[in-house]
Amino acid sequence: MKYGDSIHRQVAVFKALAHETRLRLVEILAREGEKCVCELVDRVGFDQSTISKHLSVLKAAGVVGSRKERLNVIYGLRTPCVYQFIKCVDQMNGDKECVLACPGAQQGGEAGDVSISGPLPDGQGRAHLVGDESVPGNEQGKSCCKG
Repeated sequence: MKYGDSIHRQVAVFKALAHETRLRLVEILAREGEKCVCELVDRVGFDQSTISKHLSVLKAAGVVGSRKERLNVIYGLRTPCVYQFIKCVDQMNGDKECVLACPGAQQGGEAGDVSISGPLPDGQGRAHLVGDESVPGNEQGKSCCKG
């Protein structure tokens, strides 16, 4: 697999997740397990064609899979870690202490300024979070993302 191929697949996943309704569908499937389209229609409140279209985007990106069960199509997450990633994003956006727990995290010079000075736990990239209040120091051994 070429590096560019991996990036293109990652972009497809991020694009698929970049919609409120699709994130809601992922959350429902993660918390409640497989569902048919009719059950998702009841939960989300859109018509069947809208839900089916959103599910097809998620399926094309590899986020969900489907199987036929009599007259119904049943959808479920292909990789439950997608929901863990979404929860990690929630933690990064709302919990500065969680970000500080990441290896290499340091509080910056300005109040609430936090950066990851080394590679993230997965070995990729850097992160930077700016807030408006002081954040306690890094506590070693804490997980970056809590589910």
